Amino acid sequence: LVSELRKDPQWYRQMGIHASSDAVNAGFTTPEERESIFLQNFNDVVNLCSYSPFNSYWILQALGRMNKIDEAIFAIEQCWGGMIHLGGTCFWEIFSPEWLRWFSSSPYLPMKIPNGENGWTSLSHPWSSGPTYWLSTVLLGIKPTSPGFRNVDILPRIGSLDRASGTVPTPRGPISVDIEYSGNDATFHVTIPNGSIARIGIPIFDRFHRKVSTVNGSPISNLNLDAEFILFSGIPSGDHKFQISLEKTTPIIRKSMFPPPEYPAKYLGKDIKTKGDWIGKYGSEGYSLLHFTETGGDLTKLPAFVSTVETTWNEAIKGGFPGPSPARDPRGLLDPRSPNLDRSIGAYYNSVTFVIDVSLKFERNYSVALYMVDWDYPNGIWEGGGGKGRRQILRVMDLESLNVVTPSQVIEDFWGGVYLVFSYNRSIRFRFSTCLLYTSDAADDLLC
Repeated sequence: LVSELRKDPQWYRQMGIHASSDAVNAGFTTPEERESIFLQNFNDVVNLCSYSPFNSYWILQALGRMNKIDEAIFAIEQCWGGMIHLGGTCFWEIFSPEWLRWFSSSPYLPMKIPNGENGWTSLSHPWSSGPTYWLSTVLLGIKPTSPGFRNVDILPRIGSLDRASGTVPTPRGPISVDIEYSGNDATFHVTIPNGSIARIGIPIFDRFHRKVSTVNGSPISNLNLDAEFILFSGIPSGDHKFQISLEKTTPIIRKSMFPPPEYPAKYLGKDIKTKGDWIGKYGSEGYSLLHFTETGGDLTKLPAFVSTVETTWNEAIKGGFPGPSPARDPRGLLDPRSPNLDRSIGAYYNSVTFVIDVSLKFERNYSVALYMVDWDYPNGIWEGGGGKGRRQILRVMDLESLNVVTPSQVIEDFWGGVYLVFSYNRSIRFRFSTCLLYTSDAADDLLC
């Protein structure tokens, strides 16, 4: 199967970051392929942290296999450290570093967290525990090689960190590792429980020109080297200390190793003045007025370059919600069929999420405006009795790759009606997600 795959020398070029992670983790990729895959999909700080920490774990594993240890540490700091920064005491079901732009830790923080595609967001979720395993098995390098940790490898890879330490419980007792660098010297302490035999490796690829000077106080020569480690086999139980001298210190400066984020789509801004008077300003090439007609159907005139506008994960209603009649309300959208300029409005409702997909027949530059109004405010959900209406998150993605293509937007205080305007050149997905304790219940229409 791999030989068939490689009949196309760039077999990975159509893969996104998750499929690429699977390929790297499967163990068949060459160093050249891994470097190309990294540059194609992993060198993107926007999509590095998958929306689900569960998926992000497989990205961490792939970064470890590619020896991108600093990049993996950066991903942990961004994805899981971000939850801690916002005051999390457990790791959450979903998270995006974008949330750091919107929220700060507060008593009402749980109300602000967006829900996911499939339900309410759990704020204590076991599938977000991946870094614990990764830090133990990759950063500290502690892995059993026979049942019950009878034999164990300790092959740490700490990147540019100055110190790493940790303990892994085993059936025979704890295994502890402590590595610390100071100037041209480093110490490596290892504790091995009774009944275990270890193979220990001193990493040589993350800092150069290294030699081991002593082990448990005794000088050593005739080192056993492989491509990544100075290896010591058959190390019995007990406490062991390795003293390491650096013939030449390689300066290491920890910083983000990723270029600044680049978004292929543009957010052009919001418009709160136009309200329902869109004709002549938006929709010159086409429009889709969702659940707009008297029978609850869409009123659609698609541009020549758009094939479909589809919605999913929704319970759609037209009218019938509390609030004023749209016929004479300035927030209601003008009816392009009516010479009397009657107004109407449609609504999409879901307690968790829904999406609007715009599929293009061919690539071309275009702008698209989404109109939203929290129609029945102040009868909607209030935050802590504060009367702030609904809050939802708009995440904008490429429809094919599902990569984020422009910074996500928080939509709030929109009872007066708001247009969000974007420009792009490919098929696009708009995903609306409610925040915890909120309901996504807003009129939404699409104007190109």
